[in-house]
Amino acid sequence: MQKQSFDIVGMSCAACAARIDKAVREVDGVNDCNVALLKNRLTVIFDESKVSDEIIKLAVKNAGYTALDSTGKSFAAKADDKAVKAQKRKLILSIFLTLVLMSVSMGPMFGLVLIKDALINALCQLALTLFIMFIQRDYFKNGFKALLHFSPNMDSLVAVGAGASFLFSLFSLLNLKQGDSYTVLHHEVPLYFESVATILTLVYVGKYFEQKAKLKTTDAVVKLMDLSPKTARVKRGDKETVINADSLNAGDIVILKAGESAPCDGKVISGNAFFDESALSGESRLVKKEKGSNVFTASILSQGYIELEATAVGADTTFSKIIALIDEATTKKAPIARIADKVAAYFVPFVIIAALITFVAWLLLGASFALALTFAVSVLVVSCPCALGLATPTAIMAGTGKAASYGVLFKSPDAIEILHKADTVIFDKTGTLTYGKMAVRFIKSQDKALESINLMMAKSLEEKSDHPLAKAIVAKADVLGLISFPVTAYKLNDGLGVEGLIGDDHYYLGGTRYLSYLNIEVSDEDNNAIAAYEKDGFTVLCLIKEKSLLCLFAIGDDIKEEAFATVKKLKEENIKTVMLTGDSNGSAAAVAKKLELDEYRPGLLPKDKADIIKDYQDKGHVVAMVGDGINDALSLTVADVGIGVSGASDIALSSCDAVLMKDSLYDVITAKVMSGKTIRNIKENLFWAFIYNVICIPMAAGVFYSSFNLRLTPMLAALLMSMSSLCVVTNALRLTTTKVERYAKNVVDLNTKENIMKKEILIDGMHCNHCTASVNKALAALPGVSDVLVSLEDNKAVLNVGSLINDEMLKSVIEALGFKVTAIKNL
Repeated sequence: MQKQSFDIVGMSCAACAARIDKAVREVDGVNDCNVALLKNRLTVIFDESKVSDEIIKLAVKNAGYTALDSTGKSFAAKADDKAVKAQKRKLILSIFLTLVLMSVSMGPMFGLVLIKDALINALCQLALTLFIMFIQRDYFKNGFKALLHFSPNMDSLVAVGAGASFLFSLFSLLNLKQGDSYTVLHHEVPLYFESVATILTLVYVGKYFEQKAKLKTTDAVVKLMDLSPKTARVKRGDKETVINADSLNAGDIVILKAGESAPCDGKVISGNAFFDESALSGESRLVKKEKGSNVFTASILSQGYIELEATAVGADTTFSKIIALIDEATTKKAPIARIADKVAAYFVPFVIIAALITFVAWLLLGASFALALTFAVSVLVVSCPCALGLATPTAIMAGTGKAASYGVLFKSPDAIEILHKADTVIFDKTGTLTYGKMAVRFIKSQDKALESINLMMAKSLEEKSDHPLAKAIVAKADVLGLISFPVTAYKLNDGLGVEGLIGDDHYYLGGTRYLSYLNIEVSDEDNNAIAAYEKDGFTVLCLIKEKSLLCLFAIGDDIKEEAFATVKKLKEENIKTVMLTGDSNGSAAAVAKKLELDEYRPGLLPKDKADIIKDYQDKGHVVAMVGDGINDALSLTVADVGIGVSGASDIALSSCDAVLMKDSLYDVITAKVMSGKTIRNIKENLFWAFIYNVICIPMAAGVFYSSFNLRLTPMLAALLMSMSSLCVVTNALRLTTTKVERYAKNVVDLNTKENIMKKEILIDGMHCNHCTASVNKALAALPGVSDVLVSLEDNKAVLNVGSLINDEMLKSVIEALGFKVTAIKNL
C-alpha cells in the first residue's frame, strides 16, 4: 500500500470535500482516503499495483476539481502572504465599487440623486455590477463547473443566486425607455443589481475574515515551525562556514553558540552548555548538555558553546517528526465529523431544490415574479454548508496546536474525542508512576565472600539489556570497578528475566517469579528477606546458577512527585486509577498504598496487561493506558487511548495515541482537559451550524412573511451566511487561548533544613567594598540561598545553600561579575 497526498484546487465547502471523497473511494484499488477542507488536501492510501497518481487525479477531475502533487510542506507553511494580500486588494475594490453602486441605486431613498435618467442610471448599475462580477468571477467559474459535474457546492449557491438576480435585472432593464425618471426604478421596474454586487461582496468579506481566522488556528504550530533555524554554522577543516540548514548532512560537525538554535539532531562531541528545549517538550527549565549528550532540532543554546555531530537532518529530525504528526493529526477526521460530512453531501442539492420549491410556491400563491425570485435567491444565499464543514477541522486544529504548546502531542483526532470520556486510567509502574532510575540498595549473597563475584555475573547477564533494572545492576558493578564475562546462549524470557551460559555454567537473573518457574527451593531466611524487601517497596532480582539461588538484589525506585497530584486529581473526578506491573506484589503494593490507587495487579506479563484492559472494556469502561510507549506497546494499542509518558525522541517508536513530551505525568490531566474542551467546542460549532440553517432557510423562504411580515433580503442573507462561517471559526479560535492549570513542583521542600548546606567560596579579584557588595547581592538573589557573608579580607564568601543550587551555578554567577572562583568547599 502507498500513501500519497494531493493539493486540491477549486474546493470551497464541505459538499466539495464529500464529492471528492466519494469519487476517489469509488476508484478500484483505493483502500482509504481523507479530504481535509481546511488544508485543501487529499490523502489517499492505495494499491500501487492497481492505481496510479494519474488515475486518482482523473477521478478528482471528473468530480469537477483539480488535484496537484502535494508540495510536501506542512499546512502551516501554506499561509502565503502574497495570496492574502491579493485577496485583500480584491476585497477593498469590491467594497468600494459596491458602495458606489448602492449610492447610485439606493441614494434617492435618502435624498441623494446622482443620475436622474432611469436608463442611464440602470446602465451605470449594470457596468458596476459587471466589474464586480468580473472581480469575483471565481464564484461563477467554480460554481457552474460544479453544477455541470452534478456536484453543486457553496459557490454554486452563490453563483445561481447572484446569477438569477442579475438576469432578472437585465431583463427588466430592457423594458426601460430613454427619458424615464429614476423613480421608475423604485416602483414599476425594480432592479436587483445592487443585490448581486452585495451578495458577492459580503460573501467575499466573510471568506476573507474566515481565512484570516483559520490561519490563526494554526498559530501554535506556525510558531513551533518558526523555531527551526534556516541556517547552520558548520566546521569544514579549521574554518567555520554558514550554510543553508537544508544542505546539512548526517555526520557534519555543527557549531552552536549562545542564543542559537540547533538546526539538526546531533550528539555533543565537544564543549558543554545549557539548552532550552521548550520547543519540543514545553518545559522551559534549562537542560545541561555535555560530551555524549543528545541535542534536538530547535532547542536553543542559552549558555555555553558546543560542537555536535549531526545524527539526523531534515525530515528525519525529532522536530520534523513532531510537525508531521501534528499535521497528520489535524488532517484526519474525528468520528464526530462524519455526521457533518453525511449532511454536507446532500445539503447543497437540498437547498437548490428548496429554492425552486420556494419560487414556484410563491408564484402559485399569487406573489409577483420579483418577490418569488427574491425569496428563492435568499434561500440560495443564506444557506451555509461551510459552517458544517469547518465545525470540526478548525476546532481539531486549534485544540491540537494548543495542546502541543503545553507539551501534549495528540497523534489522532480519535484520541481527542475519546480521552475526555475515559472513566478508568491504567498506569504502568516503572518509568511511569516512578522515575525508573533504579539503584541497587541491598545485596544478599548466600556466601558473603562471593558478593562481588555474584555482582559480576549479574552484570554480565544484564549488559545487553536497556531495562531500568538491568541498568541498575550494571551501574552498581561499574561503581565498584567490576568486570564482566562473555555470555553465550543468551536469551530473554519475556516477563521473567534473562538467562545464558557463562563458561559451562547456566545462569538465570530475573524477578521472584523465576524461582517458581524453575522450581527452585528457597530457604525460610531468603523468603523472609524477599518479603521484607518487597514490603519496603523494593524490586527483588534473583541470581540463579543451575538450580541454586546465589544472590538477591534489592533494587529501589522513587515515586514521581507529580504522580501524587495526578492520581488525586483523577480520583476527584471519580475516575478509577489502576496500576498494572510485572513487578512483585510487595513492590507494587508499596507504590499503590502510597499513591492510594483504587486497584493494582502485580506480576503481569505484557499479554496479561492487555487481557485486563480488554476485561475492563468488556464491562463498559473507557480505558486510557499510560505507559512508556515501548515496553507497554501492546497495552497502549489495546486501550481506548494509549498515552506515552516519554521524551520527544521516543515519538517515532511509540505505539500510543498521545505523547506527553515533557515526561510529566501530570500532563495526563492536561491532555484530558484539552480533549474535553476541544470536543465541547466541536459540539458548539455543529449545533450552531445546524440551528443556523434550520432557522434561516425557512425565514429566507418567506415562511414567516405572511403572518409576521418577517423576511430576509438577499443582501441580509449574504451577510448572515458569511457571519455563520466566521462564527464557527472564531469559536474554534477560542481554544488557542485556553488556560490549563499546570503542575508546579514543590520547591519549598527541597530547601528544608535537612537539605541546606553551608558552603565556602574562595574568590579572586575583589578589591573594594563595592566588589563584595555586588557578590553579596548576586548570591543572595539565588533561590534557596541565605545568610550570605562576603569577606574582602579573606577573599571568600560563606553562605547557606539549598539543594536547588549547585556549585556550578554559584561559580557562574560570581564569574559573570568579572571575578574568579578558585574553590568551593562544603563546611
